Amino acid sequence: MLQRKLSLGIRNNNFEDNVVFSQSVLYREKQYLGKSYPNHVMAKVQKHFPDMKIIKVHDFRKTNASLLFESGASIKDVSQRFGHKSTKVTTDIYIKVTKAKQNETAENFAKYMAF
Repeated sequence: MLQRKLSLGIRNNNFEDNVVFSQSVLYREKQYLGKSYPNHVMAKVQKHFPDMKIIKVHDFRKTNASLLFESGASIKDVSQRFGHKSTKVTTDIYIKVTKAKQNETAENFAKYMAF
């Protein structure tokens, strides 16, 4: 069941049971983290470790999108999974083409051209 939910982007009719971050915790039975909470925690950590690279919560989403694309998912698949209305949002904001994907593309083109 978990693999099925992940393949669907954990979307179903009972959204409150699937949310990771929420805009508000004031009107819910279950207490979720506000989406800015992890960033506040990381800012406190950075005070003690100023040379540490800080990863913001949204960067994890971008990394997930790039890894999905690199693993073979189409832009359309990634866009749908993220709930974007357009693949343009996905490609312009979320997908960063990794060095591995660039190398794969070059190798595929070389094979196609029979180099």
